[in-house]
Amino acid sequence: PRALGRAADLMSDVGITFRLVGPRGELVRLGADGKSKLLRAMTGSNSIELGQLHALSPLLRGWLGQTISRRWRIGVAAVLGAAVLVFVGRRARR
Repeated sequence: PRALGRAADLMSDVGITFRLVGPRGELVRLGADGKSKLLRAMTGSNSIELGQLHALSPLLRGWLGQTISRRWRIGVAAVLGAAVLVFVGRRARR
């Protein structure tokens, strides 16, 4: 990630902006003024900006689908569902 940040800073210094665009819109922009503190922490650069979530979501779903087993996803969904039920139940008692 740091090398990507250095490349983005160099692009910004010379006035070049690189945009990676997918079917749903812009995925990432290098050489642009980014606002994400998380990306700055990861890359060391303010010259990277991620696209909107609706453009990134197919990539994230595909990556998660490949890296996380089905059983694990079902387990996480069950735990999150139980947490929501507990929260709603406690809130209803008040």
